[in-house]
Amino acid sequence: MGLTESVLGLIADKPAGAVSVGARYTAVRVGDRVGVARTMYVDSQEVLDVNELANRKLAHLILSDNPTEASIGAAAINAQTVPGGNLSSGNIFKKIIQMSGSFESIGVVGWFPFVRHLEGTVHVFEKSPREGCLPASEAEAILPGCDLVVITGSAFVNKTLERLLQISNGHTLVIGPSTPLSPVLFEFGADMLAGIISNADHIMEIVGHDGGTKDFIGFADSVIMEPDQSAAMIDGR
Repeated sequence: MGLTESVLGLIADKPAGAVSVGARYTAVRVGDRVGVARTMYVDSQEVLDVNELANRKLAHLILSDNPTEASIGAAAINAQTVPGGNLSSGNIFKKIIQMSGSFESIGVVGWFPFVRHLEGTVHVFEKSPREGCLPASEAEAILPGCDLVVITGSAFVNKTLERLLQISNGHTLVIGPSTPLSPVLFEFGADMLAGIISNADHIMEIVGHDGGTKDFIGFADSVIMEPDQSAAMIDGR
């Protein structure tokens, strides 16, 4: 079973209470939680009518070939995923900057402002490369040689996360609001996860007005999740 199917298998997939699709993020409320995911938008593809999505089970849409529908599915998953492992609050960007001094070669999949402050040799991979970035296609050759790897949670939405975890041999983090805080990711090679947890309806409004990560501050808890070492010892791993 692949990563996406394994993550799906750990949630009940309850009906959504509300859905909001913005230019930057998509949000889905399920019960008392709001999950978000990066909006993968393609002009030429029709998307399900958002107004008709309430009271439907939406997590399975992560399997859709339609990128925006997959975004809705990822947000629904994030609204229902129960974090497993050691959970703490903290600024993952500051943590990565501090960590970077202990690593020689760093690979970052997705552009983040903190890359400017990293020590060591830094390779940044982007689908639409900006100045200083490498094409995403070069990750296959370079990422295996990096001893610190940071992957955007958006890779879960576009279904590239499993492959990126497979080729990452270094200490590997998956970060950002799109990251499912599921222990399944540890089984597939992640060493640390960082995402958000929220029950604030205001997140739906922020997303609907095309807000981004910084706008979530005050309405979502930024959390860092690591494997539960005591559980691993009990399991004999």
